[in-house]
Amino acid sequence: MTERPVITYSVVYYQQGQDSSSVTLTVNAPTTTVMIDLVACRMETTVSSDRGAFEWPETMSDSTVNISCPNGPSGATANRKCTNNSTWESPNVTFCATSVISNRFRNISKVNVTAENVVSIFENLTDLVMSTTDAADQNTDNIRTVSAILNQTANLLSDPIIIMNLSSSELLMVYDMFYH
Repeated sequence: MTERPVITYSVVYYQQGQDSSSVTLTVNAPTTTVMIDLVACRMETTVSSDRGAFEWPETMSDSTVNISCPNGPSGATANRKCTNNSTWESPNVTFCATSVISNRFRNISKVNVTAENVVSIFENLTDLVMSTTDAADQNTDNIRTVSAILNQTANLLSDPIIIMNLSSSELLMVYDMFYH
């Protein structure tokens, strides 16, 4: 037989002009142990072959978590639901930019456009823009990169000396890219 805990209450009564009297009440009370288990999906890493690695934090059951996209664009998030039985659903990464295109935009944004590389930069930029078919890659970060390169190119091509040093085929190519 398990021993029950004893709970004792003592009450002392005082009445003016009389001796005090007390009452003691002892109760053998059954106890119940309650286990509270917080149910959650465990932290997990998933890797998308074209969008990068995603670190999903521990998440309470029946909740959805949003995390930043590893390759951008700025402000874009991936999300994933932790079901009510603490299993992860498949992640939604459709708003995340692809790794290859993001890396190409990052690399081309670091190049300073000069008279020596204006044609090759322009060719690479044209190829990159034409290969950007995923909606998540057509984002403001990449558009800013294109705009910056076009501004550098326009500033460079406003110099008559640079124009005179370009071959006729290079001039024609640049003209076609700007005006067609």
